[in-house]
Amino acid sequence: MLLSLIHPEPTLGERATWAVVTAALVLPAVPIGVSWRRMAKAPALGVLVHPAARSLLVLVTCSQALLMMGLAARDVLGPDYSTQRSVTIIVNLILMAAATMVALARGGPLRWPLTVSSAWVTTSWFYMLAMSAVV
Repeated sequence: MLLSLIHPEPTLGERATWAVVTAALVLPAVPIGVSWRRMAKAPALGVLVHPAARSLLVLVTCSQALLMMGLAARDVLGPDYSTQRSVTIIVNLILMAAATMVALARGGPLRWPLTVSSAWVTTSWFYMLAMSAVV
């Protein structure tokens, strides 16, 4: 009884909000997967993938993986309200914003899925920054 007063059950609206936010943070994995698939098929189609696009795809994949690990375990990004957490979020936000611009300019056959995935990951890091500042 006392435990339910301290930690009340989340309402249906709170659960729905959590599910939507989590899905929005995890779904960039789809265009990232499309980019990896296109890159794997490019040699068979006789298409040359620019080395910058390959590097960006690795960078975006690692950033998304870090974001997803941060959702699973809060301390991955750093303790709450710490400088480490803030720096991790800001550095990833800046890197993903730059990756979006480079993907748009140099993406080649990966241009659109890479631009969409890096822009989406940028938005996810911006959301993390906003939530870290508010909460």
